[in-house]
Amino acid sequence: MEELNRDIVKKEMRTIWKIWGACFHGLVAYIIVCHYLQKGVPYFKEYDLPLQLLKYSFYALSLVALYLCHHIRKSMLERPSIKSDLKIIERAKTSGKPGILVKYTTIVFVTIAFSEGICLLGVVYFFLSRDYQTLYGLFVISAITMLYYRPKVKELAYVSIRSEDTLPSLNKTDAGDSH
Repeated sequence: MEELNRDIVKKEMRTIWKIWGACFHGLVAYIIVCHYLQKGVPYFKEYDLPLQLLKYSFYALSLVALYLCHHIRKSMLERPSIKSDLKIIERAKTSGKPGILVKYTTIVFVTIAFSEGICLLGVVYFFLSRDYQTLYGLFVISAITMLYYRPKVKELAYVSIRSEDTLPSLNKTDAGDSH
């Protein structure tokens, strides 16, 4: 890994893991809330909503979210973008953290947002239809996605190695712009 201060890396990874854990526990909280609020929520089946179409649309949206989650994460890990890396260096300077950590934190948060969104689709559908099967199905998809894309120190090292070629040249460009 680029000569990053190991204490800063450990502290940042602990913070990322705490946020990831809180979001993962949030998925379980959604299920618990649905069970407790089940009787107090109006039942929308009587309003003749096309629930079957909505159910399939939510599953399709979850597949789109999975694809976007994978594609965005892969592109951010594989191909450093000069424009986005310049923004990351700018954010890193203001936060006092290495740019690699800021980039990896961004990657993890994007993944968490997409995977949590899948579970929220299940919660919304549950409140419309009281369909536990769809709620659990989208919950499982979301939980598996969060577990698969959990924060990993090896990925942070990979991002660091992939960015070594880009970041020094960006720092020179950034320094040249300050004249």
